[in-house]
Amino acid sequence: MIGNIQALRALAALAVVWHHLQIQMSLYLGVPHLGYVGRAGVDVFFVISGFIMFHTTRDGERTTAEFWTDRVTRIVPAYWLLTLLAAGLFWLGLNPGDVKGLSVTDVAEDMLFLPHFRADGDAYPVLDVGWTLNFEMFFYALFGLSFFLKSQVKSLAVLTGVFLLGAGLVHLNAPLPNTIKAWLQPITLEFAAGGALALLYPRMLTLSRKANLWGGTGALGFGLAAILLFGAVFGKDISWNYELRALTFGIPAMLVVAGALMLETAHVTVQSRMLMVLGAASYSIYLVHHLVVQFLVRMAGGATPHPPLALAIAEGLAIFIVATLVGIAVHMWIEKPASHWLRRRIRRRPLAVTAPS
Repeated sequence: MIGNIQALRALAALAVVWHHLQIQMSLYLGVPHLGYVGRAGVDVFFVISGFIMFHTTRDGERTTAEFWTDRVTRIVPAYWLLTLLAAGLFWLGLNPGDVKGLSVTDVAEDMLFLPHFRADGDAYPVLDVGWTLNFEMFFYALFGLSFFLKSQVKSLAVLTGVFLLGAGLVHLNAPLPNTIKAWLQPITLEFAAGGALALLYPRMLTLSRKANLWGGTGALGFGLAAILLFGAVFGKDISWNYELRALTFGIPAMLVVAGALMLETAHVTVQSRMLMVLGAASYSIYLVHHLVVQFLVRMAGGATPHPPLALAIAEGLAIFIVATLVGIAVHMWIEKPASHWLRRRIRRRPLAVTAPS
């Protein structure tokens, strides 16, 4: 794993935790809302995902079946377990994510990564952060199919074409099924952006250290500044306006990841063991944090509905730390063991199709 990418995964996960924490504290503790910049953590994740998928299949040795199996065993166990937990909490009357209506069919569609409207009309999965996994699994499905092309350049070109076509159809409000329309949102172009960086990465390695140092610093700095600016200017509009999001968060996220990669090649690498641990656990932190944050903030609000600012900050910091630690625990004790268990039990039957090289 590239150290700077692992660090970015950690920081992206923590940004999303902070984003959801401040929303909940604004609702239940009366703390002023500080903006929506933390949402960009998702966009950084998507660019990183595209980069990692292309980078790790560069040798062309994995088959489509092996790639899909690896993704399923990595993504599914923890997500299914936490989805069932969230559904169980709802049926116990604990109302995770302000869910007002939920059917067994809703839960089944969530677990199959099928975007849909719940029984209460909401488009989020019962484990609300799962909306991003619907896009991830759609990307994995198409990327695995692209192995037939036997070329990563062709694979990226076709995927980019599909994502652009899909974005155009959505923009024109083409009469598509809701599930297909949800998958085709232009935020998927962020995966293609990551793929492009993976193809450019070997060229970065040929540049001088000075070029990578200055180029990486500039790209990283400009990308972060753009995220801060656009998050402040567009705020809530970025959430469901995927065209706006792809431009205002997607492009800066690509610059941030590009900058991290260039700095890595210039031997400017994050050495923090804590960030490496958080990066490894970033998926579990992302999955579980919102459940933890919601319930702890509600408990704090019930105890002190309008706390002094100093107490609110202390409560927020404590909740942030607890949510992160719970994510690490889920990674160590649920995600990794469950993934290993499933991987051992899936019998692989490789297809005669290998990853593009």
